[in-house]
Amino acid sequence: MKKRKKIGMYTALFVFTTCASYMMGVHGNYYNERNGEETVKVLPHVTTAGERLIASMLNYKGIAFDADISIDLANGTNLVFDLDGNGKISDINNIQLLSTYTANISGVEMDGEISYFTDTLTFSISDKCHYYLEEADLLSFLKMIPEYGMSLQLPESLTSLNFEQLASRINEIDEKDRKTTDNGKSYFYKFFLGNGEERLPLYVLTDLQDNFLGLRTDTFMHNGTTFNFKVALNEVNFNRPLVNPLTSATIDSKYLNFKPAFQLFDALMKLSQKRQVGALLNIGVDKITAEEVVEVANVDFDINADYETNKYAINALLKQNNHHHNLTFNYINETLFAEFHQVKVKIHETSVAGLIQYALNQMSEAKLTEAMNQIVSIVGNIDIGAITQNVYSAVEQIVLDAEQLGIDINLSSLGIGATFNVTVKFSENEITEVRFNNINYGEYVSTIILTLRDYKSFTVDASDYVAIEPAATLVQAIMQTLPQKEMRLILDGSVKDHINNINPLTFNGGFQFSLLENLGYGEIDLVDKNDYKHNIKADVVAATNIKFAYNDSLFGKFSSNMLSEMLTLITEVITNPDEHFMELFGDLIIKLQSSPLALGINGNYGELLAYDYISNLTVSHTNLEMDVSLGLIGLHDTFHLSVHYYGDEKQQNAYIHSINISNLFINNKEIELNVKVESFDQALNATRLTEIKSEAITEYLDFSNIKTLLELGIKTSRFNYYHFRATVELHIKTALLGLGNNVLHLPLDIQVLNRKGQVQVAIEFINLPINLLTPNNDYGSARNRRASIYWENNTFYTYRCEEARKKGFLGIPYGDYALYEIYGKYDNATFKENALDIILSDILSLSTLLTNNINTNMLNTDSHQPHYEKLLTTFFFDANTNEFQIGINLNELTGQTIFEAGKVVIKSSKETGILEGLDINVTLTVGLRINIKLSLELLDDYIVDVISTNKKLDRLDAHLIEYGSNELNRRFVKYGGALI
Repeated sequence: MKKRKKIGMYTALFVFTTCASYMMGVHGNYYNERNGEETVKVLPHVTTAGERLIASMLNYKGIAFDADISIDLANGTNLVFDLDGNGKISDINNIQLLSTYTANISGVEMDGEISYFTDTLTFSISDKCHYYLEEADLLSFLKMIPEYGMSLQLPESLTSLNFEQLASRINEIDEKDRKTTDNGKSYFYKFFLGNGEERLPLYVLTDLQDNFLGLRTDTFMHNGTTFNFKVALNEVNFNRPLVNPLTSATIDSKYLNFKPAFQLFDALMKLSQKRQVGALLNIGVDKITAEEVVEVANVDFDINADYETNKYAINALLKQNNHHHNLTFNYINETLFAEFHQVKVKIHETSVAGLIQYALNQMSEAKLTEAMNQIVSIVGNIDIGAITQNVYSAVEQIVLDAEQLGIDINLSSLGIGATFNVTVKFSENEITEVRFNNINYGEYVSTIILTLRDYKSFTVDASDYVAIEPAATLVQAIMQTLPQKEMRLILDGSVKDHINNINPLTFNGGFQFSLLENLGYGEIDLVDKNDYKHNIKADVVAATNIKFAYNDSLFGKFSSNMLSEMLTLITEVITNPDEHFMELFGDLIIKLQSSPLALGINGNYGELLAYDYISNLTVSHTNLEMDVSLGLIGLHDTFHLSVHYYGDEKQQNAYIHSINISNLFINNKEIELNVKVESFDQALNATRLTEIKSEAITEYLDFSNIKTLLELGIKTSRFNYYHFRATVELHIKTALLGLGNNVLHLPLDIQVLNRKGQVQVAIEFINLPINLLTPNNDYGSARNRRASIYWENNTFYTYRCEEARKKGFLGIPYGDYALYEIYGKYDNATFKENALDIILSDILSLSTLLTNNINTNMLNTDSHQPHYEKLLTTFFFDANTNEFQIGINLNELTGQTIFEAGKVVIKSSKETGILEGLDINVTLTVGLRINIKLSLELLDDYIVDVISTNKKLDRLDAHLIEYGSNELNRRFVKYGGALI
């Protein structure tokens, strides 16, 4: 783009200067000077037609001209100029020409002004720049160009134009050579400049009196460049002289000298001819917000290039957040040496070429043709003209002086919200610095500085570097292994706790897939520290339906979309954590967020590159060995990675054989993993879940909606206050004392309050029943029974109260009612250990007979090992009601034998995805059969900001005021306000 503009401008200036200089030259021949003073204009003796042509111009009071120039360069660039101007010849020292111009350079349109005053040119490009140029400086520059081995690609008749020769040729024009134009209203003369094949034909347009009316050329070609030029000229009567813009005031305020551009060109040419070059390049990127300026990256490049010996060196220093990282590339003797941290590798350029050729060979001709067609289609749809016009429009201002060139650029015309300034500094015809200042794009600002300096020699000790040519076998092994349509992976490994001399986990298994049949299946055995075996089978059907079996007891299925949905959900929780998740999983989330990988994603590359991720690298034609750091995910551990592959030096029949991870220690536990790559075993098809016919497989539970359940939990957990209206129904079936079936209705009010991690729970038992199943206390008849359980600061508080009368003779109550209270304060461990007794006796006041029955039938479960595959009996999501129905094997969970069934129904809103309520149904037999139904309804009075609303749990606060200071882990009983 810039080259095209420069060629076009130089061409316009050349043509314009040629015309002006010619007029100056011929005009000087017809003026006489006496004693250094100009005389009155005297016309020469006119005898020939040529003399009359020149005399006519000198007779014009003023001239108006219209020039059209068209140039087609060999590289396809097209330049069209249209000049529309006027002028005046007063005397030899006052030739005035002033013209506007429009130009179209391969679709890029521009305009401006050009003027010539005696020996000075001015020109402007739109309002972007205004320059003046002495004629002598332009001609000196044109003479200097061939010194750089460059050519203007103009015919000799123009590049060596002799003005006296031109005037002589015009003078020689004879009237008998006059020809009539096609319309018969004007006339022209034809003559030639130059000699031989490069003669340039010129046509002078006149009237019958040989007044000069115009000049044109034939369209001609030279070295692939086509020229066309014509000028129309006529006389005008100026009532006032042209105003010369080149006063000292206008030069200072408006025009800049264009001569430094030639110095810049000279400096660029000298730089291109240097055989040894040194440079420093700095790239800095900052993110600017209203609060702070954050350094995203700052990179220094130290560059040395020796074109004679074909040696190049680039040393990059990345600086960010007090971290410095060096990355070095050296190219010597057709070998590339690279170094980063502890890794030093080398590769010969023929090996690089071989790898590229190998990669191309892996693509079929059809794929290459398709790729090329796509590229051609993309390029063909690009509007080059619109892009170049927008690029030109992006240039807002050009400033040039003797020391630097400055260009202000605004890329909004390209749809990019970025602005910057380009500055090229030069001194004594040497480029010293190129600077891209304040590249603004959104919140980011960048500066790029290239400083040229002397070349610095460098050397490399090749013995310090690992040759990676053998890794070409690995590359081919990967490229030949990955496209396999069928494959089997065998894996085994372990987790070893050397301190406690146990193995928390060992595993082995295999998985195989067939893309030909669109399936994959396999199984793995995991043995935990208790020697409990977990067998997991998986079967992928058509890549959309995944089935699994856990210890041949739990059978499930889900869609493969669930995996990506879960990953999206987890990513959202990590990147946009709610304060409640920070309370529960804050340490884990903070660790993940502060890992180098997360910091690198957010632009903190200093932390990302702070670790020596690879060390002790060795490569052969069959093995790759190296130590790998886990610093990427924020761990300081390392492991040894071994990759074994088949192959030879000719890289034939290469395949991955195995991958081994060893010496990985995390939290004092050693982890080892081995993966072998084998051929697909068709005989194993019989082990697929879809082929197994077993009575154990009653149904596959559908877990495809796990994401919906997790979203329900996440959305509901974002509140700080929960209020449940609940009811517990106890259906007790017994013939005890002739009671038959009995139903106890226990209304509950449950509130949970969370003040930034300070959680309070209040459970209120309202209007507890009083009958033979829940008898009176040690006193007489009772009434108005209620109870509560509170939790705050890892402490449980229990309370029950009722009104009772004292017992008299034969247990007959008498007297007035008095308040009976039973309450306690317990730490977490004590309450959990005695929870059943406290709830049954102190809260519900179940009869001693019922309590003893329950305790008698309860087993000691301290050594119970649940069989996890037997915990779930059902898992179902009803999309119509938006309910999850989950069946739980409570006997397996608790190690008891008293439970018959357990079922949980989770209700949620279709509109909001928020929890609406829970139904829990449990049946157990403890000498008598009890069915427990718990229904919870989440009320919609939840408050998001409990701090600003000063929300409180009034009953809990009142209880703490009265009983909060009681002795811990002790039960109290009062009657009538006195301890008993």
